Amino acid sequence: MKIYTYDKQALKYKKLTKRDFFINGLLLISVLMLLLLLSFWIGRIMTKDELKNSFTTVNTMSAPEWIIVPENASENDTISITKLILAMIEVESNGNNNAINPVSGASGCLQLLPIMVQEVNNILSKTNSNKQYNLEDRFDRIKSIQMFNIWRIYHHSNSTWETIARNWNGGPNGYKMSATVHYWNKIKRYL
Repeated sequence: MKIYTYDKQALKYKKLTKRDFFINGLLLISVLMLLLLLSFWIGRIMTKDELKNSFTTVNTMSAPEWIIVPENASENDTISITKLILAMIEVESNGNNNAINPVSGASGCLQLLPIMVQEVNNILSKTNSNKQYNLEDRFDRIKSIQMFNIWRIYHHSNSTWETIARNWNGGPNGYKMSATVHYWNKIKRYL
């Protein structure tokens, strides 16, 4: 097999030597590896430790503990909650922490609306917590997951994953709306 390259100085094609072919191959592989590393760095997936640390409390001493799972939760409960959150992140933003929906104003990996940030802050105020979130916190994966969990535990401590997901997508009565069935089906594909 003969491979040619265009020589700009000679204004003609010349045969690529094995050495040139090898160097160009290494250069191409290096560029691809750099792009892969950049893609993980920009919209990176959380490591197991980061995910575990994101399930920490976001309260003060006087507020209830807003944790992702109760301390006595089984490993299966923890895994299923984590799977639901990761599935929702994939469906909502394809894992992109900086995703923005210009139509609705939803932002971040879980596509939080400004009204949801306000709702989470209201929940925190009702529980005497001094913690508050701002709109920029939607672009932080850990803070987005914390806000989701505050909402989920306050409104859906005994709900099924389907009800939680459909209400996240369609609002307080989302689980009753036929429009959210498609959303739930997408979530199930990732579960």
